[in-house]
Amino acid sequence: MLTKLSAVLLAVCATLALPRGAAADFASGAYARQLGMGGAGLALIDQASSTQYLNPAALAFTKKKLGFNFPSGTIRFDGVSFSTASDLRRAVLDQDQDDIIESARRMARREATVDASFVSGLTFYKANLGYEGQGRVQATPDSALMSWANGPQTTPPTGTSRIRAASVVSAPSIAVGSNVPWYKGGRLAVGARVRFQQLSGQTREVTFDNGNASVADLASEHRNGVAADVGFVLRPQENKGIAYGLVVNDLIHPHFQSYEQRTMISGGIAKHFRPGLVAAADAVNITNAYGDGVDLRAGIEYKPLKFFALRTGLSTHRGWTVGVQLAGFNFAWAADAPMVLSQTLRF
Repeated sequence: MLTKLSAVLLAVCATLALPRGAAADFASGAYARQLGMGGAGLALIDQASSTQYLNPAALAFTKKKLGFNFPSGTIRFDGVSFSTASDLRRAVLDQDQDDIIESARRMARREATVDASFVSGLTFYKANLGYEGQGRVQATPDSALMSWANGPQTTPPTGTSRIRAASVVSAPSIAVGSNVPWYKGGRLAVGARVRFQQLSGQTREVTFDNGNASVADLASEHRNGVAADVGFVLRPQENKGIAYGLVVNDLIHPHFQSYEQRTMISGGIAKHFRPGLVAAADAVNITNAYGDGVDLRAGIEYKPLKFFALRTGLSTHRGWTVGVQLAGFNFAWAADAPMVLSQTLRF
């Protein structure tokens, strides 16, 4: 009954199948450094291999001629706890109608959303060939169901709960960064990323009618498209240790029906105070592309040892985050983590 979604959505569900009990959003790998610093990092260039996923211009600062970007990802929960998110997974993928109805009943207290993203790739000199994916699952009950779920009634009223799922795979994702040779006021880099995208989406509706329930598949969408981002990094000679970044996400974007994409501009600054201490601050979505205002993000990283670092930061939209580097592994946690700038899936 359900059209099979792409591998990204399966990755979301695999994450939801992890042992229960976690109470925070989570990130690992390349995304973890920025998320540990409140989601800021558009102008960080000391670790270009991770920054380039936020700002492709950072590739101009990479020192490695060849490198593999280990798979990394994020998982976010909104309006649903980790321990109950598997209900949302079953409602999307399971074929059993009783499971779908029971999941919709349990998720009727409020709107619930789960987001996941992951990326992997190969960097060679100042270019990156990558594989990126995003997935979102959302349950939206109407007011009648929410009143019932939060009240003493035992029989559900007439009401509906809409369950939507979408995934976007960028395969391949190609990024290139380069210095601008004619700029003499310091070092100016420009970069671009082109993403060849495949969208897979599904919408279901569960209807309750005085104790009886039914499930209907409302729509599905499977399309291909092309998206492109551009970025800039400026490192003035007179301001040693300071770098400025600017990114235009989805300068070019496909017109998907179930996946909202709008051109979004963000800017940031980073400062290396001394070896092992760096701070970053970003203004995300300066253009208010999605109507939810500018998200101000700031964070610091303290790295007393080569393979150990502590990070913390703040997002005005999402709150505090923390992160750590242990050997070659990076992790970040937050009660409500900000979305990775280049991985926004909305509907």
